[in-house]
Amino acid sequence: MIEFKDYTYPFDGRKDTLIKNICAFINHKGGRIYIGITDTGKVVGVNLDRQQMDQLPRDILSYVANFYPNIKSGNLVTTKLIPVEKNGREIPGLVIVKIIVRQGDPNILYFASDKECVSYVRKEANCFEIKKPADLLQQLSIRARKPLSVIPDYEFDDPEPKIPSPKQPSGVQKINLQPQEPRRSLSTSQRDRPLPRDKSAKKSKSPTQHYQVVLVTPIEYKVYEQVVDDNMFNLKSLIAVERVSQSLNTLILL
Repeated sequence: MIEFKDYTYPFDGRKDTLIKNICAFINHKGGRIYIGITDTGKVVGVNLDRQQMDQLPRDILSYVANFYPNIKSGNLVTTKLIPVEKNGREIPGLVIVKIIVRQGDPNILYFASDKECVSYVRKEANCFEIKKPADLLQQLSIRARKPLSVIPDYEFDDPEPKIPSPKQPSGVQKINLQPQEPRRSLSTSQRDRPLPRDKSAKKSKSPTQHYQVVLVTPIEYKVYEQVVDDNMFNLKSLIAVERVSQSLNTLILL
């Protein structure tokens, strides 16, 4: 199950909606909430500075801290920040907030608060509130007669995204300095001497071919997640969520 939300941070005015969706996912088969993507599939992202990048996941955990039964939020609810790239370059401070919600115990009905009997369930693409005692009893009866299928944990083990760069303050330019080898002074005889041939070059085998494997996981029409596996740099990370205008293969070799 997928939910797209076009919100700006902080989510103060959207807190109740997120709580409802998370609770409904736990009571159903789990799902993922992408904040920074519109209902039409357009990636707009969420602008965050470094402090907000640290605070946002803690905010999400605080939203579910009072769920009943206690859901041990570190296990059932996980928040990841996915950097957004344009033309192959990361846009500093612009991320997609991805909330991964695992399925709860199918035999238990979870409540959004430990202070009142309010729960939420999912039916197709809609989220329904269950508050009246008769509705609660009916939902429990349905679960007893037709238990939900159990979704294995590995279905929610998404790859770790690359750490996003925070938004730079205006007027500040980021400069990367590459270390250089110190130069050695040569004598006159050394400068005039011809360079020796590298005899080992003829015998050496051709170097290992550098390749990248790009695994594309469709989320919905024109939206996908991209994982790059680079053999030379031993890198495997989730790097972007983008729009695409053409059909994609599951595996693309560059």
